[in-house]
Amino acid sequence: MDIKEIVDSLSTIFKLVTESSSSTFLSVVGLTLLVVAVGLAYKAATSKPDQFSLSMKIVLFFSLIGGMIFSAAGPSVALLNAVSIPKMSTDRAFKNLEENTEVKKVIRLISYDPGEEPGLALDRLTKLGPSDQLYSFVASYDELIGYKVADALAEVGQSKKNIKRVSAIIFPLNTALFPANSRGPPPGGKRN
Repeated sequence: MDIKEIVDSLSTIFKLVTESSSSTFLSVVGLTLLVVAVGLAYKAATSKPDQFSLSMKIVLFFSLIGGMIFSAAGPSVALLNAVSIPKMSTDRAFKNLEENTEVKKVIRLISYDPGEEPGLALDRLTKLGPSDQLYSFVASYDELIGYKVADALAEVGQSKKNIKRVSAIIFPLNTALFPANSRGPPPGGKRN
């Protein structure tokens, strides 16, 4: 890495930190604690050992450790906020329906209240739906990547109201599956 790349990277991180109020707050607290630690370290270095009390040593230690933690947390939060997973556009999803694009992975989202329906917890599910149900609605996993859980529920037609927990089952398909509102090839054959 040359100096220009390092400067560009640092300016990008600085820009990300200043755009987020939580990142800016964490960074300011961290830098303040580090300034306090530097001041106390200078005082400790210039004074005699018996003049630097135990309480000052404790404050120096905690301000140094806290300053490092908060200073690292600010840019870390900014970088985590900056990373976004791209969502499939609505136009692309409709285009997939029009083109009858084969689905490779599907997801089943099950919202429930653990107090009322403990059997819907992920570790207790044995089937995609109730045992008396012949078919379960699933969604294309690729179309839901990047959505928050509540928004993904809305995308598949479930209510976002009073959600306590959500079980999600994601699995690859071993057989061809085409969207429900389009005509796929007949079983065992090609289209006419």
